[in-house]
Amino acid sequence: MCANNGSGTITKFFTAMGDPIRLQIVLLLRDQPLNVGDIANQFNISRPAISHHLKVLKEAKVVQSEKAGQEFS
Repeated sequence: MCANNGSGTITKFFTAMGDPIRLQIVLLLRDQPLNVGDIANQFNISRPAISHHLKVLKEAKVVQSEKAGQEFS
């Protein structure tokens, strides 16, 4: 089997998108940028849990973030 530099990226993408919460986050973000608090308000899980899901999505290059004051959006 050949080594492919893109295979790790593809694996991260599918791993990230395989979680139902992360999929719902991506669907929320498709229409407009939201900060962590706005996203957390849509779910019945803690804000740190949302931050973790966003970190996984960012590492998989599914979402981007930018710092705006104290919040990331």
